[in-house]
Amino acid sequence: MSETTDDARLVTILLVVVGAFVVVPMLGMGSGMMGFGPMMGGGMWGDGAMPWWLFVVGIAMQLLFLAALVGGGYLLYRAVAGEEGDSDPALEELRLAYARGELTDDEYEQRRAALERDADRR
Repeated sequence: MSETTDDARLVTILLVVVGAFVVVPMLGMGSGMMGFGPMMGGGMWGDGAMPWWLFVVGIAMQLLFLAALVGGGYLLYRAVAGEEGDSDPALEELRLAYARGELTDDEYEQRRAALERDADRR
């Protein structure tokens, strides 16, 4: 596994952990803000009716929370599962031919070195 893949996984895991520390407290804040506590019955809120913008803010926060959960889950899945699409198809075919016994050890090593040189040039 390359060093950049390891770094990308580490960054992804750190982002998910930091995101969890930001998003989980927001879940508790939303229930207190949108619930009917002692302030909603009078005093500061007047007749107890919720302003329209507060309802919109509550819906937006719930959607952002859901998006953060889905995005964090996806990033965590990608970090744990890894990326299979990074492999070179020519190198995979070379490995299969070697496994089938179509190539000697020397032929395999020469072709693999040539393919890796070509991949580094790109």
